[in-house]
Amino acid sequence: MDSQRLEHDDFLRLLLKNEREILRFVMAIVPRTADAQEVVQETAIALWKQIDRYDPSMPFTPWACRFAANKAKEHLRNHGRWTGFLDEQVASALLARREQLSPELDRRVGPLRDCLNELSENNRTMI
Repeated sequence: MDSQRLEHDDFLRLLLKNEREILRFVMAIVPRTADAQEVVQETAIALWKQIDRYDPSMPFTPWACRFAANKAKEHLRNHGRWTGFLDEQVASALLARREQLSPELDRRVGPLRDCLNELSENNRTMI
């Protein structure tokens, strides 16, 4: 990856690699799964439009989650049934906590993948 510019293929790889984590983040804000998935799709579109603003030397997921938080807030405002569910301070606190825990979570992923790889294919599909 070029240190100054993220290529489209690289962007897609990063997005697909981190999509689950972005969805988990959004689901903490948007209570319905279908709505959260819609927010993640809207986030992907917004990220694509802002691809030139991303610094590949920085972690992708926190950057993407900031977009996701904004899209989640927008979604909740536009769908009045959830108005009041998301407080601005709560969204900011979730984002800050996610960024704070990111190094620890990233550190844990490798050993977990190693453990999963030791399981038989049959047992892995049960997880």
